[in-house]
Amino acid sequence: MHESIKEQEKATLAGLEYLQVQANKEALEATCKEQKEAIEVAQANFVEISQKWKKIKEDSREKLRISKEKLDACDDEIRQKFQQMEEAGEIAAKSREEWEAELAQGQEELNMNMATNANVVEQYNKRKAEIAALSSTIEEREKQILRVERQIKAARDNWQPELEKLVGSIGEKFSAAFDRIGCAGEIRIREDEDYDKWAIDIMVKFRDHEKLQLLTGERQSGGVSLSPLVLPNLRCPESKLP
Repeated sequence: MHESIKEQEKATLAGLEYLQVQANKEALEATCKEQKEAIEVAQANFVEISQKWKKIKEDSREKLRISKEKLDACDDEIRQKFQQMEEAGEIAAKSREEWEAELAQGQEELNMNMATNANVVEQYNKRKAEIAALSSTIEEREKQILRVERQIKAARDNWQPELEKLVGSIGEKFSAAFDRIGCAGEIRIREDEDYDKWAIDIMVKFRDHEKLQLLTGERQSGGVSLSPLVLPNLRCPESKLP
């Protein structure tokens, strides 16, 4: 009778352990499903942003082509003067308003010298043509730059919060996994003005006296592979990323 009671207790305990394992499994599956959905949303946003970025680049190239055609339509003297000023950085240094102010000043000087210098009119007309060509080019470039900057900011405001949320969620689990093996780890987003240089940095510390350092092929945990130590704590269903 005593042995039968013990067997019954073991069976009951085993049943409870099974229920606990099953509950843990369901909770983990739910968490992984949420993360997978978040990744899919981020991926869709990335595709949309990439398409917008390609269109912006195409528009920019078209505007540049039009600007070059306008410059090519000028006579050789104006075109040469424009190129010299562009190489010297004088064009970028002045706004369209500054060029117009210079034109107005030239008009005043012309009015003052008209009676004494017969060549002033010719010089003024040349200068006016130069400024008109430069003003048109600068105005178009300023509009193009502002338009691209607005589109880039709008796109970034759309996808960056989702990216930070996703990386933050993964980073919390990564840090917790490292804590369990007596180390420290973080996942950070490395930003750059050049979007091609954006990256995910994995920072690790294997000893108490060390500082967090970037994990690279050379920077490892003393020759011990991290995969069997950390990956079991981060395993989720695979997701396709761009």
